[in-house]
Amino acid sequence: MDLLENVLQGGSGDMVRQLAGQFGLDESQVNSAVGALLPALQGGAGHEEAAAQAAETTGLDSGLLQQLAPLLGSFLGGQQGGGGGGLLDTVTSMLDQDKDGSALDDVLGMAQKFMQKE
Repeated sequence: MDLLENVLQGGSGDMVRQLAGQFGLDESQVNSAVGALLPALQGGAGHEEAAAQAAETTGLDSGLLQQLAPLLGSFLGGQQGGGGGGLLDTVTSMLDQDKDGSALDDVLGMAQKFMQKE
C-alpha cells in the first residue's frame, strides 16, 4: 500500500471523515486535498508552497489547505521516520493523548476545541 492509500484508508476511512467534518468539506474534497498535498510535502515543499500547489489543482481555498498541510506533514513524518525515534516521534507520542498510536485524532480534537473558543 502506498503512502496516499495509507493516509486515505487508514482506520477504515475515519481520518478522511474526521478531516471532512473538521474542515467543512465532503470526503471527496478531502481525498483531493490529501492527494494534492502529500506529493508536494513529500517533495520537500513547505506548508504554504504545498497549499498553493494543491489549491491550483483542486480548486480548494489555499488558506484551508494551509491548515490541513501541517496535519498531513506530521503524519508524513511518522510514516517516513522508519524505525527512528527522534524528535517527531517524541512529539507525536506526547500529542497522542488516548495512546491509540495515532496523534491525528487528538490534534484534530484540540484544534476543534480551540476553534470553538473563538
